[in-house]
Amino acid sequence: MSLLSSAWIIAKKDLRVYFRDRMSLLLGFLLPIVLVTTFGFIMGQAGGGNGQMPKVALWVSDRDQTETSEAFIDALRGSEMLRILPSTDATESDHATIERKVADGDTSHVLVIEQGFATVIERSEEGALRLIRDPGRTMEDRLINLGIMQAMYSVQGGEYWSTMMGKQFANAGMPEIDLQQFNQTASELSSVIERWASTTDQDIFASEDAGSFGFFGTSTAVANEDVVPPDRPKQVTYRLAQSVSGVSVMMLMFGLASCGVTLLIERDRGTMARLLASPVSRNSILLGKVLFTLIVGMIQMIILLLYGELLFGIGVFRDPVTLVMISLVWTVAATSFGMLIAAFSRTPKQADSMTPLVTLTFAALGGCWFPLQMIELPRAVEWMCKSTPTYWAMSAFQGYFWDGLGLGSSKVLFAVAVQLGFAIVMMVIASRLFQRNFVRG
Repeated sequence: MSLLSSAWIIAKKDLRVYFRDRMSLLLGFLLPIVLVTTFGFIMGQAGGGNGQMPKVALWVSDRDQTETSEAFIDALRGSEMLRILPSTDATESDHATIERKVADGDTSHVLVIEQGFATVIERSEEGALRLIRDPGRTMEDRLINLGIMQAMYSVQGGEYWSTMMGKQFANAGMPEIDLQQFNQTASELSSVIERWASTTDQDIFASEDAGSFGFFGTSTAVANEDVVPPDRPKQVTYRLAQSVSGVSVMMLMFGLASCGVTLLIERDRGTMARLLASPVSRNSILLGKVLFTLIVGMIQMIILLLYGELLFGIGVFRDPVTLVMISLVWTVAATSFGMLIAAFSRTPKQADSMTPLVTLTFAALGGCWFPLQMIELPRAVEWMCKSTPTYWAMSAFQGYFWDGLGLGSSKVLFAVAVQLGFAIVMMVIASRLFQRNFVRG
């Protein structure tokens, strides 16, 4: 028999084996399709589906409640850079609740329109706008300031710019004759400013070169109120906190799903049959696997967090109680996920194919790879993201690392409670499948 004929016979044998496991075959082809669909849909909707940059969320608290303030908010809503909240059909209007959202870690910026805003606008004066912000969100801060200035120009016209700049120069000590010359020149630029205020191209302002716009990036008409968690290390950036949290959450799912596959391996090797024949309860076998997976998960989580602290100094151990709680809860949820994958699969190959499919999909929908807070998602997709355990794990870890929240925070407690709910549901289903697929018969 020739070399080519022998090779073809062996290849046909392997092809029969490969196509015999239809579930593994389906999952093998389904994984790239699901990932392409998930990424394409989420990222395609990032800027509202129009290919532009994602809009930045800005909560507005209108304490003035005048026609002028309403016109200003309408101008903000017209900005292609901003997503103004609450929406026009929302019921949340409590000023104190809105203005605490930055401190609670629910958003990065809140604009407060103080009482007397209409009078300030009428007199072309400064003040009456207060921006409560997290200064670590620099890109969002730049776009929000530009959006606010565009809205001010839209309400007052180009004269707003010349008036504000004239007052700044006067306060800096510019002689009166020079001020008059400046005002004359500035009035000629009003039409240019008005055209700029109506632009919808925000990409140029979001680039690193946007600082060349100088005063266009900030405004003395807005008083900044910085809200920074006191325990957040200065070197920690939002992207760094996102990366450490996302990788830790995703890799734990991968690792613990692999631990769960030992159930299938022991069954195929006959170890499970010997365990079932021994004088131990059936539930103790599954519980033993759960404890084994849980211990491995905690060790893996400790190593990941220690490495993140040593390399980046992200302040892992600022609140040990909260850290242990959110890490333990996510490990329990990931353990339940691993047991569910193992109990559902019929062969180790099926489990190996299913693990990356589900894990990577959950990682994308849960925000492990990119912060969902920076993306404007349709409500249906937002609910889809919130239906994954990874979303709530990321909410807890981001609240801890970036927002400086502890167990006393309702945000962290709610995220922990949802993860425990996922863990209980997945473990109950895994136990039923274990009894059916491993114990019965």
